[in-house]
Amino acid sequence: MNIEKNKSSLNINENIISIIPYLGIILAYFEITRWFCWIVPMIIFFIEKKSILVKKHSVIAFLIYVIQLILFGVIYLLFSSNEVCAWGSCQEIPRYLTTNGKNIIITISVLISIFNIFSIYKAYKGEFFDIPGLNEILNHIPRNLHTKK
Repeated sequence: MNIEKNKSSLNINENIISIIPYLGIILAYFEITRWFCWIVPMIIFFIEKKSILVKKHSVIAFLIYVIQLILFGVIYLLFSSNEVCAWGSCQEIPRYLTTNGKNIIITISVLISIFNIFSIYKAYKGEFFDIPGLNEILNHIPRNLHTKK
């Protein structure tokens, strides 16, 4: 589905604005910005008043981040091991990821990064794409939510 190149309510090309949420999610790979990078898509979603393209790409970026968090949490719970401290008097037993868990997280990180790059490309071209399972969520975003005509 191809969308005309229009200005967003921020008076910037909507294709440029629609890549910002994905760039915000890429910040999740850095230690300092990991815990608040999810805010970037939400800020863009609520600031944008006119473009449905920007709103839908903001929701997609946010959902990618949520899916990534859920997958990493499940992998951490399934593939972590309790190791007894060598010193014998540990207050709490730390949990360490096994090698299989680290390999799975690295693989998922690479796949999500490739998907983010593809999403940035599609957003810049002004296109939507079909994501199985997420399109139902995207269709519930009403066209008139926070939009002015």
